[in-house]
Amino acid sequence: MLINQVTYSAGSHQKRTAIYIDTRLQRPKIILSKLTTAPNDEVSRYLLDILTSLNGVLKVQYTSTETNSNNHIETQGDAKSADNYLKYFTKSTYSPSLASNTVSLISKQKDSTGKTKGFIEVTISFYDLIGHIPEAPWWTGLRTFLIDHQGNILAPDSFTVNGHTQSENIPLSTMPDLKEKLLAAILQNDSGAVFSDNTQLPNTIYGFSTLSEAPWTMVVSSSGATILRPITAFRHAYFLAVFLTIVVILFLLRFLTARTIKTVQQVSSAATRLAKGHFDAPLQVQSKDELGELITSFNSMSMQLQQGIQLKNSMALAGEVQRNLLPQTCFKSRHIEAIGVSIPSDETGGDFFDLIDFKADDHRLTIAVGDVVGHGIGAALLMATTRAFIRSRLQQPGTLAHCISDVNNLLCRDTESSGNFVTAFLLAITRDGNKITWVRAGHEPAIVYNLKEKSFSKLKGDGVALGIDPKRKYTENSIILPTTPHIVLIGTDGITDLENSSGERFGKQRLQSFIAKHSVHSCEIILENLCRELTNFRGNERQNDDITFVILKTD
Repeated sequence: MLINQVTYSAGSHQKRTAIYIDTRLQRPKIILSKLTTAPNDEVSRYLLDILTSLNGVLKVQYTSTETNSNNHIETQGDAKSADNYLKYFTKSTYSPSLASNTVSLISKQKDSTGKTKGFIEVTISFYDLIGHIPEAPWWTGLRTFLIDHQGNILAPDSFTVNGHTQSENIPLSTMPDLKEKLLAAILQNDSGAVFSDNTQLPNTIYGFSTLSEAPWTMVVSSSGATILRPITAFRHAYFLAVFLTIVVILFLLRFLTARTIKTVQQVSSAATRLAKGHFDAPLQVQSKDELGELITSFNSMSMQLQQGIQLKNSMALAGEVQRNLLPQTCFKSRHIEAIGVSIPSDETGGDFFDLIDFKADDHRLTIAVGDVVGHGIGAALLMATTRAFIRSRLQQPGTLAHCISDVNNLLCRDTESSGNFVTAFLLAITRDGNKITWVRAGHEPAIVYNLKEKSFSKLKGDGVALGIDPKRKYTENSIILPTTPHIVLIGTDGITDLENSSGERFGKQRLQSFIAKHSVHSCEIILENLCRELTNFRGNERQNDDITFVILKTD
């Protein structure tokens, strides 16, 4: 690459020099050629006057070959005294004068028969041809000379022009090998460069270009350092510019990276505190780029998470309140015992059960089981309302049928616009365990198991769900149990509809088999075992419905 740069720079110098010399030679050559086609002597003398007045023309001399007389015309002499020498001139040729540092344009004069009568010679100073070259800004440190195709140096390659001394490099005339190398390159190419040695940075570089106005070649030589000075300066400037650009880019990258890292660290710190439950003030958005969008999204996420946690806490509190409404202990008397449980599928559920033992009515125990349609907080509120209505109405005179009918009338007022409803099973058993009275309002029939006979029966009855028909009147049902142990299970459909990962339902048959298998145990043990059985059956499958049941056992 460096050699190519040197070649290009040297070639650029010599081409400009060759163009300059071609321009200086062209005008006298054109005028001299006009003499060969001048229509008369008057025009010829006029052209001769112009020729002799050109800068750099030392003399114009006419030489006759017919006589020994020499009609010598100096540059400032009178050209009109020569007789008949201005007719029939041929095109000019070049002739160097190595001793006097001049070049000549020679045109032969012939008569009408083609015989040579003489010739006219225009002598031009080589110093004048190259005299203004040192004044050019690109000449400094250069040596300039002409060379013909035979290898003759038409002007010395080491001399002083207008007070400017040519380069102090070794003259080409003292280096025959290099001169031969240069001549070979000139014969092969119109322009190019030759190096004095084959090093990375040659000591001397010779650039050449063949002139278009003369059969000569313009050669310019200089040291490699001089040729490469502008290239070196450019390279230094280029590398400095590249270095400064890299520095600026690195600074910008560091600035942007530091800003990005700071923002990411800020978000990371806030996320860590958020994971520990600390909800700080929203992060400040300082830009509208991707980082700004990241902070905005984080603030939105933090706010939504905070609201979600608050809602979850509220739901957990509501679930706790709902669980506190349910009986927490097992009811036990001399002949009967009862216990229940409600397992919601969400934080709050729509199922409920109640073991109502009013002291003023110590002859019986009332059991209520209900299932509100739907899940969540809405179902939980309706469940609490239904429980309160039943408890309040049971303290008033009347049968279970009256109680359920009045509760239904009240619920219809609340569910008229929402369309919600409640299934319920209300049962009363005497404390001696002999008589059971019940009202069924669209609920699953209770299961009765006779331990002695090992048989199952159901407590059925007519009745639609509560909250649908305000004019609906419910009927009461009753039976007398044999004086043998019995187990009564009142539950919601969440038990039998429970599914495992295979889509298999727990079902009524499996429930009856479980009751028969564990009937010898107390109510508390049966409840614990049934809860465990349901959990094992479900496995990792999600519970889709609330599960509520009450187990009543008589002796």
